[in-house]
Amino acid sequence: MAFQSQGFFVTFTIQDAQGDKTHRRLELDAATMTDALAYALVAKGYLDAVTAGCIVKYTVSQDFEEDAATLPANTDISQGANIVMRIDGRPSKSASWNIPAPDPTIFVGTSGENANTVDGTDAAVIAFVGMFDADGGECFISDGEHIDAVNPFIGGYRTPRLGSRKLV
Repeated sequence: MAFQSQGFFVTFTIQDAQGDKTHRRLELDAATMTDALAYALVAKGYLDAVTAGCIVKYTVSQDFEEDAATLPANTDISQGANIVMRIDGRPSKSASWNIPAPDPTIFVGTSGENANTVDGTDAAVIAFVGMFDADGGECFISDGEHIDAVNPFIGGYRTPRLGSRKLV
């Protein structure tokens, strides 16, 4: 099992006079990220010439897909675990992140209310929360913000995700 490149893409965000936005995604005929960045600018020029909207943003990405995925038994993508974390430097502000199809081991217990409460002392939960940490985290949680490094975890709970389920 390994993730294989599915190619390079550019996504343009186009905005109109009313502030409405739409997105258009193109696959780029590029062999490297350097090529992809250059081709994206060329494509932006072509698109800009044919739209009256304003290109307000573009994103260049490389997609990867698992070539031999083994789907785990008894998982349900319609269930989630909502993790609530404290924003660094703003003790009254929090942010949350919903984990789809949560591993049952991240909950306090296997039955009753404990089966619905995320265990903030679980090693996997601590590591996950750590990626948003102000002291060396690799990711922002929201709006360019990190979470508090000393006391980041506010709580977590199981949540249904039925309304946001997307089948592809």
